[in-house]
Amino acid sequence: MDNREPVKIRVLTLHDLDAVVDIDHSLLGKERREYWEARLEFAGISGVPSVAAAAEGDVVGFIL
Repeated sequence: MDNREPVKIRVLTLHDLDAVVDIDHSLLGKERREYWEARLEFAGISGVPSVAAAAEGDVVGFIL
């Protein structure tokens, strides 16, 4: 039996910035912190929720 927690979906917030930057960096090979900070700030006021996938307390994916 697998003892890992299931992936949980929750609202993405500015507090997730480090994880978003790390995921993006692992995919593109460059850091775009300012870009993601601006996107997350706008997402927080846009009225359209963005979501994070969290496993064992860590953000492992997101949809903006």
